[in-house]
Amino acid sequence: MTLGAKIRYLKGHPAFRRAPALTLARLSAWRIHCALNLAGNIKLPNGGRLRLPAEWKGVAKLLYAFRSNYEPELHYLIPRLQPGMVFVDVGAAYGVYTVAAARAVGPAGLVLAFEPALNTFGALTRNVELNGLANVRLFCCALADRSGRTLLLHNADPSRNRIYYGEACAGEGEMVVVETLDQILEDLQAPRLDAIKIDTEGAEALVLVGARRSLERFRPAVVFEVNPDGALALGLQGTAAWGFLAMLRYGFFKVHPTEGLIKLDEQPSGGNVLALPL
Repeated sequence: MTLGAKIRYLKGHPAFRRAPALTLARLSAWRIHCALNLAGNIKLPNGGRLRLPAEWKGVAKLLYAFRSNYEPELHYLIPRLQPGMVFVDVGAAYGVYTVAAARAVGPAGLVLAFEPALNTFGALTRNVELNGLANVRLFCCALADRSGRTLLLHNADPSRNRIYYGEACAGEGEMVVVETLDQILEDLQAPRLDAIKIDTEGAEALVLVGARRSLERFRPAVVFEVNPDGALALGLQGTAAWGFLAMLRYGFFKVHPTEGLIKLDEQPSGGNVLALPL
């Protein structure tokens, strides 16, 4: 992302529009955290806490700067989770959705969190322990349309790590286990599935294909990232995730921070989309 694009993103973000001086102050403070290699702590809207590694590139900086205004989908989804529900977080990163959802569904509910990168998984585990969440099951694996093993390519921004299928590839990474969500839920004998968040840098369609039986049976709400370039890098169509959910009779919405749900008739160029069963 160019400097100009970063500035436009910051100026357009709800957190900056609501409190520009505070957001800039937090970004400056986070720069100091990173220079001194000091982890940072934030509170979530429903009382959870996150400890963030001192990384300038990636989601840790955004979480530290934007806090409760991190993503409008988080504000929409979490209040609609009720005690006893089941939530799945695919590409859990440091656990903002995992922790918030676990507090919402309570001891009678269940959260399944999937994060394949070993370093990131360690931070996720520590955040679950920090919040004393006994209703979270953690999985250090990727989800896709089939089980096995594959290469997880590393990025300077850890939130952009992505799986890779192919004969050869430039770049550093780690081999990771791959599972399907259908198999995981069947092994756990999960009685329900109420909502899924998927952020897998282009592999969203693979995750959905591997969850088809569960999607058809439980009809959960799905928040997924639109990442056409990432999908194309995996040999998928840029609209593969959207098309698969449309085939399963889902409708699509943008979560606006002030206007609520806005119906989408075609896939946007990027960002998160909320899919609801029709």
